[in-house]
Amino acid sequence: MLKAKDNAADVIGYRDSDVEDADVLKKLKDDYNWPLTDPDTCYEYDEPEDSKNLAAEWNAASGKYLSQAQLIDADAVAVRESRQKKLGNDARKRVSGKLATARQLLTDSEDKTQGNEVRQALTDRINEAQALVDSGSYDLDRLKAVESDLQTAIDDVNASVKEREESEAG
Repeated sequence: MLKAKDNAADVIGYRDSDVEDADVLKKLKDDYNWPLTDPDTCYEYDEPEDSKNLAAEWNAASGKYLSQAQLIDADAVAVRESRQKKLGNDARKRVSGKLATARQLLTDSEDKTQGNEVRQALTDRINEAQALVDSGSYDLDRLKAVESDLQTAIDDVNASVKEREESEAG
């Protein structure tokens, strides 16, 4: 039982807002805090029949502990998955917001950059980001990389627009 509780220690403190499905967190907390009581202690002066009954109670308690430990382990896995889903959904929302900005910039920067290479790079990053968002991926590392690549392409287009404006003004 202690091993199961240790296994859940990293997620038991999560709040509902930390996970996609608060019900899995509630279940973990309920199972984690479910009271298990030990049977009475067996003493050397107990009657044989009493000792036999206590042994049966301890055997049953052992099964309850094992069942409860398995529940806690399964609950902890579900909470981790729900957390990953929440983080993935949040990252996809950020990428989606950045996609809207990138598309608008692509429209606004037509014929305003020093060359078309930066706009083509932005188009490529938009397509990659959209494909990842559409896939429903929860791969946080990939979502962060796509978000960063998209921002770099946005910055490059903005810099090219500024460079062209400065060269035309100068």
